[in-house]
Parts: sequence; structure tokens; C-alpha cells
Amino acid sequence: KDAASPVWPRLVGRLSAMLQEDMLPARGAANIFWANGILSEKVRECDELLMELAGYVERHVGTMNPQELSSCFVTGVK
Repeated sequence: KDAASPVWPRLVGRLSAMLQEDMLPARGAANIFWANGILSEKVRECDELLMELAGYVERHVGTMNPQELSSCFVTGVK
């Protein structure tokens, strides 16, 4: 039920804009990457965002601490 909510496309659109405008700190990007891994099984729009988010994480990997990096790696494996 929640996965079909009209909120998801708007939320994903806003996140996409934030990624394009380079507005997320490293921790925020790592947290969203992790959450995207969980949500992508239920919310179709999250799949579309994954590549954009992965590119953002790749560009900011130098500013991430070990915990943030490990969150991204664990998510990538899933």
C-alpha cells in the first residue's frame, strides 16, 4: 500500500535534484544509498535513482568516513 503512494515520485524527484545540485553531505548520501537498497524492492522509483545515487557516492567517496563507506558497500552487495 505505501509503496504505491504518490509521495514516492515526488520524494525521488527532490532527491534527484539534490544530487544534481550537490546538496547532500557524505553521511546523507551514504544513508540514502542504504535506504535505497531496502526500498528498491518495494518502490519502483528507487530503482531509477540507484545509478544516479551510485555516481554521487563515487564522486564523494573521498569525504566519507569508514562507516559511511561500509554502509555503501553493504548496500552495493545487496
